[in-house]
Amino acid sequence: MRGDPALSIRGDEAEQAWRVLTPVLDAWERDLVPMQEYPAGSDGPPPRPHEGGQRPRSALLHPEATPDDAA
Repeated sequence: MRGDPALSIRGDEAEQAWRVLTPVLDAWERDLVPMQEYPAGSDGPPPRPHEGGQRPRSALLHPEATPDDAA
């Protein structure tokens, strides 16, 4: 990685990534959003059933897991 900026991200990008990930990590730690486990090499967890259309973000997260500025 030394000397090749293509192998890293800028500082502002790292800060933005942590801004996005921190609420998710906090929600997992507080058991507000279940972490689904599945076998390595599989297609992942089965899709969650829901009535057609795109669900709003508020329907995906426990209310305490949604940052105040996301409303």
